[in-house]
Amino acid sequence: MPGAAGYTIQVSRSNTFTPLVLTATTVGAVSTYTPTINLPANVQLFWRVRANSPNGPSLWSAIWSFTILP
Repeated sequence: MPGAAGYTIQVSRSNTFTPLVLTATTVGAVSTYTPTINLPANVQLFWRVRANSPNGPSLWSAIWSFTILP
């Protein structure tokens, strides 16, 4: 996103994001993120992201899901 100072990503087992499996904040204009923890396999996970800027964070993105296969 133009003007973003970084991004916050959240991953959860629930599409309500309670509780979180992972929350992370990046700095700068990045287009990829690699978790620093092992995410659970064989379970549907949900993720969303928002941009952070000097004027505050954006709204959360749409929610996407994925599953890590063993």
